[in-house]
Amino acid sequence: MNKRFSFLKLKENYDLSEILLNGISTFVFKITGLLLAYLVMLLITRTFGSGLFGRYSIAIAFSQLLVLIFTFGLPVAIIRLLTDVDHFDKQPKTNFLKKVMTITLISSVIVSISLFFLSEIIAIHLFKDKSLIVYFKILSYFIIPLMFHEVLLNFFRGTKEFKKYNLFMFVYLHYCF
Repeated sequence: MNKRFSFLKLKENYDLSEILLNGISTFVFKITGLLLAYLVMLLITRTFGSGLFGRYSIAIAFSQLLVLIFTFGLPVAIIRLLTDVDHFDKQPKTNFLKKVMTITLISSVIVSISLFFLSEIIAIHLFKDKSLIVYFKILSYFIIPLMFHEVLLNFFRGTKEFKKYNLFMFVYLHYCF
């Protein structure tokens, strides 16, 4: 019995070929995203200096922390509900996505407004850097789209739209920020 890998076997085995193609696609998107992130870093440090890039990095990391905490685990719940055959077969049996979006909207607006008004306290008392106040005020405008981005990403994962997931996860986010 010949156990060598052949492309004919790959063509016959649809699941294996789908996994391989999705893996290659993910790899390409991830490399593209990393290159874009590197170019942004290079552009910022060469144009404005490494101090500004450090503050930019703090703001990005802080935004990721806020999104992680205040999406309340709903993005993971979306994946679970979308892949559960009893809950979701052909059409959702509940309007869970609408509920998730409503909760995300309310939560993100509260976080955004809070960050805007608490930016001075966070910058001075938590980070001990007065220059971060402006960054946090600007960041407060992006909290709402970032939280919806997180929900949308996991919706794509749950519906197995991996190309859209990879594009939004690895390319668009680095390009926008």
